[in-house]
Amino acid sequence: MPRLRHIALLALLALAALAARAQDIVSVRLPADLCAGTTRQLGFGTTPASNIQTYTPVSTLGHSERIFLPDGVPCGSMGCSYQSPVVFNAFQAGAVVTSVQDIKYVRLNIEHSFIGDIYINITCPNGQKADLMRKHTTGDNTQCSSTIPASSRGWRGPDSQNTARGTFFGEAYDQSSSGSPCNSNASANAPGIGWNYCWSNNTTSGFQYAPGDAIIYRAANASYHSGSASWSTSTFQAVDSSNVAAGSNFYHPDDNFSALVGCPLNGEWYIEVVDGYASDNGYIFEWELALDADLIPPTECHITGYSVIGPFISPGPADSLFILSVPDDLPADTSVQYLFRVFNSCGDTIDTTATIRLHPNRLTERDTTACDSFTFGAATYTASTQITSSLRTSHGCDSTALLNLTILHSSDTSLFLEVTQNELPYSFLGCTFSQADSCTHTAVNAQGCDSLIHIHLDVRFNHDYYVDTAICQSLLPFLWNGLTLTGSDTASFHGTDRFGADSIVHLTLTVWPEPHVEVELSCAESQLPFLYDHHLYYRSTDTTFFHLTSHGCDSTVHLLLSVLPTVVTLTDHHLCDVDTPFAVADTLFYSTDSLTLRLRAANGADSVSVIRVFVHPSFDTTRADTVCDNIAYFLGRTPLVASGHYDTTLRSRHDCDSTVHLDLTILPHNDTLWADTICPGFFSLLDTLPVRHTGLHTLRLTNTFGCDSILSLDLTVLDSNFYARIAASPTIVSPGATTVELRNASFHDADHLWLLGPDSSRAQHLTYSYPEDLDSVLVTLVAFSTDHCPDTARTLLRIDRSGIIAPNVFTPGADNNNRWQPVLRDALDIEVWIYNRQGNLVAHWQDPD
Repeated sequence: MPRLRHIALLALLALAALAARAQDIVSVRLPADLCAGTTRQLGFGTTPASNIQTYTPVSTLGHSERIFLPDGVPCGSMGCSYQSPVVFNAFQAGAVVTSVQDIKYVRLNIEHSFIGDIYINITCPNGQKADLMRKHTTGDNTQCSSTIPASSRGWRGPDSQNTARGTFFGEAYDQSSSGSPCNSNASANAPGIGWNYCWSNNTTSGFQYAPGDAIIYRAANASYHSGSASWSTSTFQAVDSSNVAAGSNFYHPDDNFSALVGCPLNGEWYIEVVDGYASDNGYIFEWELALDADLIPPTECHITGYSVIGPFISPGPADSLFILSVPDDLPADTSVQYLFRVFNSCGDTIDTTATIRLHPNRLTERDTTACDSFTFGAATYTASTQITSSLRTSHGCDSTALLNLTILHSSDTSLFLEVTQNELPYSFLGCTFSQADSCTHTAVNAQGCDSLIHIHLDVRFNHDYYVDTAICQSLLPFLWNGLTLTGSDTASFHGTDRFGADSIVHLTLTVWPEPHVEVELSCAESQLPFLYDHHLYYRSTDTTFFHLTSHGCDSTVHLLLSVLPTVVTLTDHHLCDVDTPFAVADTLFYSTDSLTLRLRAANGADSVSVIRVFVHPSFDTTRADTVCDNIAYFLGRTPLVASGHYDTTLRSRHDCDSTVHLDLTILPHNDTLWADTICPGFFSLLDTLPVRHTGLHTLRLTNTFGCDSILSLDLTVLDSNFYARIAASPTIVSPGATTVELRNASFHDADHLWLLGPDSSRAQHLTYSYPEDLDSVLVTLVAFSTDHCPDTARTLLRIDRSGIIAPNVFTPGADNNNRWQPVLRDALDIEVWIYNRQGNLVAHWQDPD
């Protein structure tokens, strides 16, 4: 442990303790930051662990920690020695040590081999020292000898056994540490077991530290000695000063404590321990200084109450305890100063203040929209919802972010159109058709999402229609579209069909005679009812009737119908090509075919049996497909989501096996979102599209793989009512009077720049001399808002060099607007011509009035 750390740490405690007599509060230990909704208990007490530590007078102080004692050599910041202070402040101001009995004892818990290597002293607040032990300097080769006074003492005893016979402090781990004297983690520098050693004037033990053979003071445990087997079998007796109250095993200091008479009782006392020889090591575990408690002056004042004053404070479960409850709805970061107050029986009020920073829990809410889906973190949302994200602020407080998500939907519609051939080429929604075809148009629907319109165009062609018409001779003459035909003939007519297409109708007219016909027919029974000339016959018939010929003309028909029983059968067979050949009636079928068997029935009628065999193929198909990862792909009914080779067997519609070998490549699509902030009047680019309004803007593109990709821009246009204004007086100068006053009249601008021709300025007000050789000067003011958004104002300064200023437009008439008034300057004669817009002279005069 570095020596300076002990001094700095305890010096702070000393300052607090010196002030404690005046204010009864030693220290305040509070959290620097608290979050909304946090509850803390604040308590007064006399222990260092208390939030508000109050003063209690003490006459005995100690310091406890395990410190590695450097092995006789300087070790960087550790130096050569161990120094540790304690601070007293309970005694009367100015009180001093008047007797050696004022110092009850000094206690040190230590382990070290060969106590003859060690030098120990006690130093009081004004620098007076008393040696507890003085190292024997004979044969000394220590590198730390400058730390130890040159003169020695006789504490070694008359037989020199304190060093020569090897007396140890405590149960030392006696190993040579010359290879790593400053490394407390080295195996040779492991700590042993410390014993208490007390020095006091109230003892007769003198300087003798080893009343017997030195061997018995070595540890019996072999892990604590240098390795000699004879030592490990020895026993040791407890010679540490463990009974401090009884004063047992106390030792007399090398110097009488009389060297400390005159020391101030209040202030910093410290002990110093030096290892003077570089071949072994040791540890110090604690030390204690006891002064006479009877020297503490009696006091009539004692603490009677406590209070804590500040926001959000309520009483605790005890008089010395208070509860600090930070409200859940804390609106903003707040630094609160709390007053800690102690009341004593003497009527004193002691105050101490401390500041705690209070921080709210944050809740932010934002609205956003997306088309079809939205990805947030590792989740993808396809329906409108509210997304909650829990975070931590920089102060460790809860932070909740709410995202109100609205999912809008794309649309996919089909539109069917018809045109005639003479309307081609035909254009609609950006698609141009030269024939019947289909086209897909991409637009944005009412919700702002992509909309696909599939346009299907059907073309009605121009036609030549050929009409064959037959009539009976009795219908002549025949009228058709204004033409008269008297016999079999041809004619043509030009017109437009119902779709608007040009059409030509060609008529071929056939005139049929009206004969007398003898008809003798026979049919199979299976053909009943038998249809003849729109009449049905159910049996054999012998009849005469007026009948229409096959051409629809009147004729006398004598029908003799004979019905013969007929048997006709039809059989169908469906099979796959792997099931061929297929045998039917001694015939083998290898492919789709039919077989007709004609037989003779017993009554002489035909009997027909038709057998049809349908052979359906099995398939073995190899194909390669490419699809984007946001489009579903099915092989049969199985969805595929990864690139690769797939083999599967499906069933065709005729239930035949169909093997498919598929090489599938799935390409990625891209969704990109970024944010931008612009000033009013500016724009940000979404790909090549300029965007000027606040909101989430999306654009559907095609990436390098040909897949749809969504490019999104979350744009914020700063809301600024800032504008630039110029106040100029005058704006028109005349020769000899060219001074113009310019003033920046912008509202709350953060910065500005004047531009006057080639000159510029950042002044708030300008006095400008108009250059008389220029007809006009454009003054430009560029001002910037606090958001660094620019606005520009311009004004034109002019010079009046004319001797006459006259209006060039007026409206003569009865509306009193026909006044014409020139402004003259130094004009002796005037002549005026006035022309209308057609160039005709309408007025002329020379009278100035």
